[in-house]
Amino acid sequence: LYQKLERLDAQRNHAVNISYAYSNAGMEQLAVKWKFRALERNPNDVAALYNRSLDVDAEEAIGLMRRALKVESNYRPAQIRLASLLIAKGQSEGSALRDAVMNDMARALDAHNLSAEDCLRLASLAREADDTLLAHRAQARATTLGVGKKRVFDDNKLADSVRPTAQLGAS
Repeated sequence: LYQKLERLDAQRNHAVNISYAYSNAGMEQLAVKWKFRALERNPNDVAALYNRSLDVDAEEAIGLMRRALKVESNYRPAQIRLASLLIAKGQSEGSALRDAVMNDMARALDAHNLSAEDCLRLASLAREADDTLLAHRAQARATTLGVGKKRVFDDNKLADSVRPTAQLGAS
């Protein structure tokens, strides 16, 4: 659908959405192709930078996350990914960043301003930081908000490009 929209209006850029859709459909080669295309079209798109960081080594991913945070300093996925990468490298900057993000998200949780997806992110961060109480609170809120009840894609409605849906019999 996004590819067709782009064909109708060449000014539209749906490369990030296209890469995400291909990734969710399990078509990783096409997802990676569109991740590259998204960055070519807009090198400062924080979602494109984040998505690309998932396919590269840690050093390059750190650079991509720092670049994303220069564009949008409060982009949580990039903050969390950078913190995780730095922690894995044993750098204290990672723990400090994780704790700052976690505290910010905990305030948002208390104010009921956290999405279900961010509640799950907070629960994961809190478990990493051994904050069991916060992890349980965030997980409970995610459950209350309906996480896990509805999938983004219905597998029965996805087209399978590998197998034919019907075969013609021999005449």
